[in-house]
Amino acid sequence: RTKPRHPFMQALFSYALALSVSQLFSLNTCSVYPKDPYIKAGENITLTCQSSCVGTSKIYWKLNNDRIDDSLSSMLNRTHTVLSLRNFTHPRATLQCYTAVTQQVIGGTIIETYCKKSFSSIPNMNMAEHSCIKGKYSLTCTWEHHMNPPVNYTLER
Repeated sequence: RTKPRHPFMQALFSYALALSVSQLFSLNTCSVYPKDPYIKAGENITLTCQSSCVGTSKIYWKLNNDRIDDSLSSMLNRTHTVLSLRNFTHPRATLQCYTAVTQQVIGGTIIETYCKKSFSSIPNMNMAEHSCIKGKYSLTCTWEHHMNPPVNYTLER
């Protein structure tokens, strides 16, 4: 005759087993995070390379295939290296971390930036009819205004 099972104990055991399995798999993970960040142009960003899958702590970074100065990164522990980028202005950039020994890509992410748009409210100015054309590195806007004296416009990034 078998003993009656306790649902709470079964659930607790299942949870502990699932947690142990997930921790086991995360031990051998390689990745860069946060994944695909979208930040305001000019902001600072900090990224982390997890190098658990390669068993080495020595890594280096590349931004758009150009090696980044090692002084911008620091080891958090033997499997995590942190990179700090200041005043990031690339519209879109690929960031990857590599093992120093084999030059193998460990992980990567794509960083995209946006510009904060702000318009001033000026009485009696109709901006309803305007158009903007976005180029790879430029933004050209045209519109008509009916104000005297002439008004100067400034677009800030």
